[in-house]
Amino acid sequence: MSFEAFKDQVTNLNPTDRRRLMASLISLEDAQMNAYRAKLRQKIDDKNPDHWLTIEQLDEHLRLGESPQ
Repeated sequence: MSFEAFKDQVTNLNPTDRRRLMASLISLEDAQMNAYRAKLRQKIDDKNPDHWLTIEQLDEHLRLGESPQ
């Protein structure tokens, strides 16, 4: 199903079903964010220096040294 077709179907939902859909989407997004936070927390709490990035690696990864064009 295309996104446009999905939008059309959502537009035709009654208000109760639309709220249920929104709640479901918010729940999915929240679960994804919780998984991301857990993974980030695990990386931050990692005490093994072998897993850490150097400043140079971070700079290369984030390209912080590049000037905007």
